[in-house]
Amino acid sequence: MYVSTSGQIGDQIRARRRRLGLLQKEVAAKIGVTEDAVRFWESGLTVPGIAQMPAVFDFLDRQPPKPSEFETWGEEIKWHRMVKGLSQKSMSQLLGVDEKTINDWENNRHEPFRKTRERVKRLL
Repeated sequence: MYVSTSGQIGDQIRARRRRLGLLQKEVAAKIGVTEDAVRFWESGLTVPGIAQMPAVFDFLDRQPPKPSEFETWGEEIKWHRMVKGLSQKSMSQLLGVDEKTINDWENNRHEPFRKTRERVKRLL
């Protein structure tokens, strides 16, 4: 399975912020969110959205670990989408497919046809 962003991400953000001696508002400015967002992440009330993940990983000075082998095509698509900070909607627009189609791929309801799969691989 790809990297989980729930639970510990707020703890990681808080730990890095403290190591760097930064205020929550300074972290918020670096990531491009509100101070409240950082506070909520650190308290575990919410987690960063997919659009914030590239900036969060940049702040944490790491990339999400890439599994040596994805169990499913859907996991691979979702992992790459997260790393690039793409929503299902934005990915669907880039590929010219319906948003529900992206959701179906990620939940392994079906895989893209060959031509679409080639476009997906180019995007990823």
